[in-house]
Amino acid sequence: MKQRKGIAIMAMILVLVLSVGVLAACNPEESEKPYEITKRASTGWEDSRQYTMNDYASQMPGQWCTILSNDNVDNTMESYFISSFYEFNYKYENGEIVPGGYTVEYSAATKLEDVTAKYAGRYGLAADATKGQAFAMTLRQDLTWDDGTAIKAEDFVYSMQQQLSPNYLFDTASNYYSGNYIIHNAERYVKQGQKGLFPAHSILTKYDESVDSQIYFTLKGSDSYVADYLTSNGVDPVAYVAAAAKVSADTLKAMQGKTLAEIKADETMKAAWDKCYAWWNPSAPEETFHFFETNYTYPAMDFSEVGYFVGDNEYELVMVIDDTLSPLDENGNLTYEAGYYFSNWPLVKKSLWEQCENRSKGVPYSNSYCTSKETSASWGPYKLTNFQTDKTYTVSRNTKWYGYGLKQYELQYQTDEIVTQKIAEWDQAWQAFQLGQLDSIGMDVKIASDYRNSRQAYFTPETWTFDLNLQSVAKSREENRNNLLLNYVDFRKAISLSLDRDDFCAKNSPSSQAALGLLNSMYYYDVENGKVYRESTQAKEAILNAYGATKNTDGSWKVGNTDYKDIDEALDAMTGYNVTLARQLVDAAVDKAIAADDYKEGEKVVLTYGIQEQTANTDRIKNWFQSAFNEMTKGTKLEGLVEIKYFIFSKDTWSDQFANGEYDLCFGAWGQAAFNPAYLLCETQIGKDNRYAVGWDPTTVSVTVTATPDENHKDGKYTYNLEQWSAILQGKSNAPVNFKTFPMEDQLAALGAVETAILEAYYSIPVYSRYSASLMGYKTDYISYEYNTFMGYGGIRYMSYNFDDAEWNAFVQSKGGKLNYKFGK
Repeated sequence: MKQRKGIAIMAMILVLVLSVGVLAACNPEESEKPYEITKRASTGWEDSRQYTMNDYASQMPGQWCTILSNDNVDNTMESYFISSFYEFNYKYENGEIVPGGYTVEYSAATKLEDVTAKYAGRYGLAADATKGQAFAMTLRQDLTWDDGTAIKAEDFVYSMQQQLSPNYLFDTASNYYSGNYIIHNAERYVKQGQKGLFPAHSILTKYDESVDSQIYFTLKGSDSYVADYLTSNGVDPVAYVAAAAKVSADTLKAMQGKTLAEIKADETMKAAWDKCYAWWNPSAPEETFHFFETNYTYPAMDFSEVGYFVGDNEYELVMVIDDTLSPLDENGNLTYEAGYYFSNWPLVKKSLWEQCENRSKGVPYSNSYCTSKETSASWGPYKLTNFQTDKTYTVSRNTKWYGYGLKQYELQYQTDEIVTQKIAEWDQAWQAFQLGQLDSIGMDVKIASDYRNSRQAYFTPETWTFDLNLQSVAKSREENRNNLLLNYVDFRKAISLSLDRDDFCAKNSPSSQAALGLLNSMYYYDVENGKVYRESTQAKEAILNAYGATKNTDGSWKVGNTDYKDIDEALDAMTGYNVTLARQLVDAAVDKAIAADDYKEGEKVVLTYGIQEQTANTDRIKNWFQSAFNEMTKGTKLEGLVEIKYFIFSKDTWSDQFANGEYDLCFGAWGQAAFNPAYLLCETQIGKDNRYAVGWDPTTVSVTVTATPDENHKDGKYTYNLEQWSAILQGKSNAPVNFKTFPMEDQLAALGAVETAILEAYYSIPVYSRYSASLMGYKTDYISYEYNTFMGYGGIRYMSYNFDDAEWNAFVQSKGGKLNYKFGK
């Protein structure tokens, strides 16, 4: 299986290190009193005193340009040198920040227009297209590079031409022809001149029998969608399809390289094809292409055919996309999509880029742009003033930035310089922080018990919900690994009910929160109005339904033996922990397994837990799960017979190995995509490309949702399998009905029902939602320590200083050169 780098802005991470156990209160030396520090508001960029922020990183950037790198370290450095067309800002009422609120403001651009109707009939737009596909962005006329060179729309067009250049073939080019929006002809411009056999689904868009002679059956390597999917999952495509579709492997091999027309003309091959097609269970005829490849040559293309060009004047940039976006509301106001999707575009300084270009080795060219101070340029609030490879870098105020002097940035950007050192080891960084040489630091497990209650501590919620993923391809029955009981839903459910999630957090990740849902409270279903999915009634009911609560006829809920009139009270009472029921389910699963000859009484059940290397942290987590399993089996037919053993995986192929059935327990998390909960849930838990339970078939799970009636569902009952619901919720073209056009209440009802159904499969068992813990130094402060999804804590833009550089040095010396951060809140 492919490593889950994620699709669009979705990603998965693995649990390798967690915070330590129960945290004690702070105990600073009794002779010391908390420092008396006056909190100062930001005085902004006009303050003549010197303010330097001191930071560190375990890895130094190598090439800080998004055209050339997607690396987070590189992108962090680049963020100082770029500006936003449209950006998020805090929402204020009566001079106070509105919790969770936001606005979207113009910055480097002064105007955004939907010009779809103007370009209808061109750039792939339908002749009657009216909105959502073409946008004109008017740039400020005072945009310049840090040396004063003017920036106009043509500079952005040149930069996108480099981004998509077939002479460079940048990996990052795919950002503009996959994911949430597709610039018209971007992919074809990148791939021009490439010829040969390509997966048919990537070339052909409409299936009918006229193309049967143009498509060639293949189950080799990555030559077709099906072949690629199965190969990346570590299985032989021919053997797998033969078994799944109940056809002869020899017949499939005979079909290799044959056109669909040839296959249909042969009685034996046609019968095999019909079975393959039925097994694949396509939701649209175009999924025929998933088994085929086709000859194609990407034609030569001029960049003028790409939907990215200079508009009616030298400051107007136009972008045309193949799908639709809504960065403007019906009144022409900026929506969150403007700040989210249209924040900024690739921009390089043409003269410098061409100086850095190296064509000596032919295609693909190389380029040393943004690898040193001399090869860097900035159009953001800071510029690079010092760079020492693999040691340190300094960014200083870019006085040519258009934002300095604008009222919207008044009393902001107080920081004059940011100095970032490479410090590979946390212990060294911790020493520097205590000496006043760093202004903030992440809280490591080594200090958590002493500093969690520090008045300088703050905790940041994240989108990641960590799940215990159970193996769905359980076939082992050996002495060192016996996992067949994982095939029984009663056993998987018992595991879920055996987990005291609050206890797990207390002992393993104290800053985090127990989780019962697959999506946490960071996911918005209505971004414009700040409405969070987890806070909706439908999402609350999804949890209650999944963990055994019952809804009474009067609308109240029964959790255990107690009735709750208020759904929030019922939800608070739901812990997901029921060891009594878990034990009953264990015995039920064992009885079924014995009857199926999958288990014999007294047999040990050995489950393997995947790790990269054994550490004190992995031992603590493994031992916690072992203890939970011991409690789960106490008094059952499995008492003392369930054992967890380590499986050492490769850091590069851990997801491949799990999907291939090599180990049984994978502790990891999906996250990001905070503004699209349906996308994240469906693509990670149901979608073929990202689902870790590869042996589970979502098409076998039927879900009925009551929603607004339509012509085909006059009773308002919509019954579809999970794979169909994935398409329905996301409004895909192959969906039997498009819920994206339905009232939001219907969409939430469907999303909640789908989440419940996935939870009840018990392949991904939520355990906790992660929070990260940090310490802020006494020198600097954020504008707010209430985390905002859109603004974080305000960042460098709103950072304030309680000391200037000279005052800070004096303060540190007055405390003996070492600072105490144990003072409680």
